Amino acid sequence: MTRFFTSELKRVHRINHDEPVLFFEVQIVNPSEFNDEVLEVHGVTVGKHRILRCDSPAVPNAIAAFLLHAQKETGVIPDVYFGWTEGSPIGYAFKYLFLGEGDTAPVVHEVLRKAVDNPEKRPCVHVG
Repeated sequence: MTRFFTSELKRVHRINHDEPVLFFEVQIVNPSEFNDEVLEVHGVTVGKHRILRCDSPAVPNAIAAFLLHAQKETGVIPDVYFGWTEGSPIGYAFKYLFLGEGDTAPVVHEVLRKAVDNPEKRPCVHVG
């Protein structure tokens, strides 16, 4: 899963100790096998960690879709937290151009920016 414990994640991202943390896992699937109408998300518990899991051909789009759905259902603007990707920004640019892979956080932010015009009503992407 992740190399951090929940308490370490809360410290790094300055999340209140009382706030619940949910992990979101996306299993990448072949686009031809994906039903583009519904993103099915299932919750599981692994040890002390609560995890939401889904299948999608695009990780950033799945994350953004879930955040927008959660916001619509609860009326609360959600926050999502990512760690910095270690490595060369130039290397990641080439990886994106030639392989279609890239740093997830900025892509999630861009998908949300295009979906929600008002930044004050948009789910918030944190990277730390």
